[in-house]
Amino acid sequence: MTSPFKPVPDKEVRPKGKQSARDEAVRLLKPFARVWECGEPHDEFRRQAKEITPRELAEIEVESLAEDLNSMLYRARTSPRLKDVVAGLTQSRESLEAANSALSSLDGWSRFHLASRSELAGVEAKWLPPLDCSGPGEFVELSSRIARQIEATIDDLRIRFGGHDTADRGGRSRYEERFFGPVKGRFVKEAFELFEAYHPGRATSHAESDFCEFVHHVYAYATNVTKEDSVAIAYKLREIVGRLREAKKLRLEIRKIEERMQVVSRDSIEYQVLHEAHKQKRKGVAAAGSKVVPSLVPRSKRVPARKEPK
Repeated sequence: MTSPFKPVPDKEVRPKGKQSARDEAVRLLKPFARVWECGEPHDEFRRQAKEITPRELAEIEVESLAEDLNSMLYRARTSPRLKDVVAGLTQSRESLEAANSALSSLDGWSRFHLASRSELAGVEAKWLPPLDCSGPGEFVELSSRIARQIEATIDDLRIRFGGHDTADRGGRSRYEERFFGPVKGRFVKEAFELFEAYHPGRATSHAESDFCEFVHHVYAYATNVTKEDSVAIAYKLREIVGRLREAKKLRLEIRKIEERMQVVSRDSIEYQVLHEAHKQKRKGVAAAGSKVVPSLVPRSKRVPARKEPK
């Protein structure tokens, strides 16, 4: 899962482990018969893949998986805490409200002198408090809307993370992981999707499976951490691989339903049955995904009432 924010420094992205770990991960993808699922958003990548050998493609994809892991680890390590995100938003809202109040309270002469420089400053008069004191001006109106939007955003965060409790807890103190989910879970998901592309139906959580070995080799190549005691990723495999397999199966079924829905009449009973099955299977995919990234499931539908201090 990529980040929408500033890019990670190249030195943090580059794999830090031995080349032999990458080679072992690539070897586990033999015979390099990659399967492209219908509907995968890889058209440009698939076109480029035709210009290289299957092994080279596997090497590129393993390299990319390792870089993605390092990127996620860096962002998780450097992201703010949830309480700091809320505090920053709160301070911004309060600063806007204070500025809005100050501008709205300007007397007539202050408004006059402020307006007299508007053209020189390149500021349209509509943004400034009007001379006749008939309103605050469009800047304050816009700023007030932004302040209300910030307040709504804070409420959304409280809903997502359990009411008004925005304290760090459960080990996922950094906001990157509280929002997107633990890095190791996201990494296992990406590794699962890549391994299954080369060996459909063969990714299992068994400690001696090729997939488990593949995950550890990629992790070692990316981070130079090789011991399971330090990596501590085997438990994550046991926790979510079953859910990932379930979600993949449901997505395949959804695509088949969608293909059928394209050819049957929208007024037919069959279409209604297909539509209901489509909805239920999408719910199943979401439920399976919530086990992989539990942080994305809201704790409550509404913000609980604040407790008054005793």
